Amino acid sequence: ARDRCRNPARGIVQHIGLMNLQAVGRLIAQQRRAKGFTLKELAELAHVGRSTLAALESGKLSELGYEKVARICSELDMVLEPRLGEIQRRLQ
Repeated sequence: ARDRCRNPARGIVQHIGLMNLQAVGRLIAQQRRAKGFTLKELAELAHVGRSTLAALESGKLSELGYEKVARICSELDMVLEPRLGEIQRRLQ
């Protein structure tokens, strides 16, 4: 998905263009560390398993539901914005 993760208080954190789950996981790991959260703390706040979060951050997941990723981003003050029009054009 072509997404942006942004911090509403500081504007866009990083826009990478076409992002896959591994790229999103790297951004999440960077933000988690910057905010001082442990894997366990963030996982509990976002209501996901610690092992799921660890796998996301390390790029070992091939799939994870949008809602889970959005909850994780939300706990880090990040917003995940899918660009559905661009996704649909790429799939045609």
